[in-house]
Amino acid sequence: MARLEYSYHIGLDQVFQDNEKMINNCVLNTIYQNYFKPEVQSVIIITVRICSIDYKIELSKSKFLTALKNIIIFFEKTEEYEKCALANEIINRIHQIDNLYKTIH
Repeated sequence: MARLEYSYHIGLDQVFQDNEKMINNCVLNTIYQNYFKPEVQSVIIITVRICSIDYKIELSKSKFLTALKNIIIFFEKTEEYEKCALANEIINRIHQIDNLYKTIH
C-alpha cells in the first residue's frame, strides 16, 4: 500500500492525475498479491493525507477484473508491455478459477 502526503490543499482528482503511474502499479501489485486469498474481499490501494485529512482508496474484489482491464489500457499507452502481460496473466488465472468453481458447483 502506498501513502501520499500533501501539506497544501489539492483535489483528489489532481492527486490521481499526478500519480497515475504509481497508482496503477500499486493496483496491479496489490491485486497480484491478494486476489487468490479467499479471505480478502477488498484491499486498500493507497492512502492520501491532504492537510491532516486522511483518505483511503479501497478496491473491492468484485472490481479487480475491471481494474486490471483499465491497467492494461494505461500500460499499453506507456508501452510497458511486461505489466500488460502480468495483468493479462492474472485475468486468465481469475477466469480459470471461476470456470473451475462453476464446474464444481
